[in-house]
Amino acid sequence: MASIDTILVYSTCAFALCSNTLAFIVTLSYKYEDTLNGYALTLLCQFTFAFISAIVSVVARVQLLLVPGYMVFHLDNSLYVPLNFEVYRFGVFIAYGTVYSMLAAVTTVIVFRYLHVCDVIQVERKHLILGCFLTLLSGFFCSFNIWNCGTREAYNDVVYQDNLLRNETNPFIDKDTKSLAISLYDFKLYFMLSCYVLFYVVNYSIAIITYFKYSTYMKEFAIGLSANTKRMNTEFTRILVCQALSPLALSGIPVCLYIVLVFVGDYWKDGGTFLIRSHLFVPCIDSMLFLSLSTKNRSTIYGYTKNFRNFILKKKPLHNLTQAPSAYPATGTTTDGVTAK
Repeated sequence: MASIDTILVYSTCAFALCSNTLAFIVTLSYKYEDTLNGYALTLLCQFTFAFISAIVSVVARVQLLLVPGYMVFHLDNSLYVPLNFEVYRFGVFIAYGTVYSMLAAVTTVIVFRYLHVCDVIQVERKHLILGCFLTLLSGFFCSFNIWNCGTREAYNDVVYQDNLLRNETNPFIDKDTKSLAISLYDFKLYFMLSCYVLFYVVNYSIAIITYFKYSTYMKEFAIGLSANTKRMNTEFTRILVCQALSPLALSGIPVCLYIVLVFVGDYWKDGGTFLIRSHLFVPCIDSMLFLSLSTKNRSTIYGYTKNFRNFILKKKPLHNLTQAPSAYPATGTTTDGVTAK
């Protein structure tokens, strides 16, 4: 019988894959004169990051455990596929780098919306490539410290021995499984944890500064905007704020509190695993916020549903299945409420 943890991991992964695929498809409807602006392309990248992160969360499923003297990263699937030390820490590196790149993508979207709407620059593909590169760099930079901190001496059975002492069992850990362990007395560990705190500080500083610049701009030029454009910009601003707050609530604050507990020596063996599982909800929530808080997006989904129903009832040919009716008349603006560039 599957454990609650296994059910949670697979169900959140399935939901994230479905919701981000739908968000990706809806974003494709943002075309104006058969082109997507730079901001819409950034959204596509955000949902792609989330999609990949959901897959990695299952393939490289991680437990983060605290045992006497060590912080341990355990890859559950290593029970079925034996891994050597180098491959093992590479797997943990990929797992964490993907998650934090997904979190950083939210900040990237906020910045690109500001650049696009406020006409700071005309966002082109080269800017998008640079944004994606910096997003990946920030996420994998933090995780590289995990790669650098692994202790070969504790690679064998440190968690299994602790389970024997506590008379505990773990379905993914036995006498033959390996784990990536980091000494709690190693300076590298505290450098790694400090980098994660720095990650959140930098990302949210950028997000907050950009949001206030964006709000100031919108207040200054609100007089010249139509009621429809104001509404769409208000809706998208609300989406961005909520998408920024969800990683903070589910990841940023809990991670920082967990790090404080590690620093003061108050060990919660399975606390890190709960933190990792909370990360799984971020791509689900962000995509659902995008789909549900925008009138345009809700209308587009309704159009897809209606077309699919008509197709099932043989009222519409297959090639029209994803042609959702426009929520607003063509007015020379993109569906994110700003003039197409």
